[in-house]
Amino acid sequence: YTSPKGGDNKPKKYLVLGGFILALWFIWFFWPAKHAIFMDTNKMTPEKVSQMDPDKEYDFKSGQDFYVYYRKGWSTPKTMSLKIYRADGGKEEIHSYVRSFKKDAEKAQTYYDETFFESAGKYEIEIRNEKDEVLAIKKFTIN
Repeated sequence: YTSPKGGDNKPKKYLVLGGFILALWFIWFFWPAKHAIFMDTNKMTPEKVSQMDPDKEYDFKSGQDFYVYYRKGWSTPKTMSLKIYRADGGKEEIHSYVRSFKKDAEKAQTYYDETFFESAGKYEIEIRNEKDEVLAIKKFTIN
């Protein structure tokens, strides 16, 4: 008695394929992309941001213009609340900005000119969603 070629391997192929798909789903579910904040003195594009380090500490000169770029993670907030705090000693809110976030949007960018920050020091930017959950925090310094 001989069995036809490939007849015994079909169930094994489906199990391997199913296991592979399940493994990818677990990786996606438990290791999602993080929300991130990037800053630079020049306007940013998604291509430029993809080459930037999300953990970088930023240091700007007093009187220097800069951009703040927010890249969403896996989830999309309905509204985005950007807050800037002065972080010298305590945590004093100096700016708050809320806007709706389109479902298909991947990013948000805003600009701060040299007149916005009155003095040198340590600052912190915080992005929150509509449930007031913190999505991303970035510390920076103005010298």
